[in-house]
Amino acid sequence: MATFGSFVANTVLTAADLNTGGAWTTFTPTLTNVTLGTGSSNAGQYSIFNKILFMRGKFVLGTGGSVTGGIILTMPTGTMAVTPTMQFQPNGSVIMTDSGVNSFFGVGLQATTSTIAFYVLGASGTYTNVISSSSTVPFTWGVGDNCEWAFTIQLA
Repeated sequence: MATFGSFVANTVLTAADLNTGGAWTTFTPTLTNVTLGTGSSNAGQYSIFNKILFMRGKFVLGTGGSVTGGIILTMPTGTMAVTPTMQFQPNGSVIMTDSGVNSFFGVGLQATTSTIAFYVLGASGTYTNVISSSSTVPFTWGVGDNCEWAFTIQLA
């Protein structure tokens, strides 16, 4: 696959280069503190343009599935750029859905250079705050509950 920004001077940039650069690649997301259960689903896609990783995914809990702590996603490839330090700048959006009840908006924040922690937006006092997802935040997770995300990340 061609990577934008890696072309050499005085070479021809072809349509094939542009068509393959940034193609979507499927992957199975690696999630910490999530047990998917029987009948679950877990799928993701990512695309890279130069040093920008675009990633999206979704998991749905099946029978016996659970969330036991803060949801953490391991990036499918690469590591995040850490200069300048952007730990509290959201990498993208998260939607956590209590099946048939309600959906809650959240963000993904850098946990390490290769992981993203999922947070839900809360309303406490005058301003919105971020609260780590857990077994009971934003709801008690069960069969059919799901989480979707879309992130944009600068790679090192």
